[in-house]
Amino acid sequence: DIGNYHSFKNNYRATNKDLVLFNTIFNVAINFKGLKIENPLKFVKKFPETNGKYRPINGYEHRIILKNSTIIKKAIILILRHTGARPIEVFNLEWNHLNQYKNEIHIDWEISKNNYSRIIPVKPFLIKWLKKNLDISSNKVIEFNKESFRIWLSKLTKKWSFYNLTMYDYRRNFIRY
Repeated sequence: DIGNYHSFKNNYRATNKDLVLFNTIFNVAINFKGLKIENPLKFVKKFPETNGKYRPINGYEHRIILKNSTIIKKAIILILRHTGARPIEVFNLEWNHLNQYKNEIHIDWEISKNNYSRIIPVKPFLIKWLKKNLDISSNKVIEFNKESFRIWLSKLTKKWSFYNLTMYDYRRNFIRY
């Protein structure tokens, strides 16, 4: 069993994780009951894994994307680039998550993937630019549909022949940097 049908693209990472967990459970059971058997799972060969996807974003690509975007789309790109936040976190940011005096963005536990809050230090210009150019009377910072933005970015990258650029590549670039 290789997990879901996308696993061949992810090099069986989920299946390997399941094997490790099952191996641990088996070892705990052997130690708990004091059985004199050997764990058969230690002989199971794991699937090969890659180091993951990393696609660097060139400066000219970033400038072209910013030049061809509206204010709201530019705000999304700038937040993605300067925070390394996940796209779902960017689209759920509220104005009270931005602290202009400390130059921080607070990712609340409710919008975080792993249910932990975290604070992202940002450059001073980002929050000032957002407050100057976006509607602060609304609750959310980004009043735009995530799927619409994804489709727009996909069409723009095809138009300019950028190879396989997604929103998540901004996060990977930030983390690597």
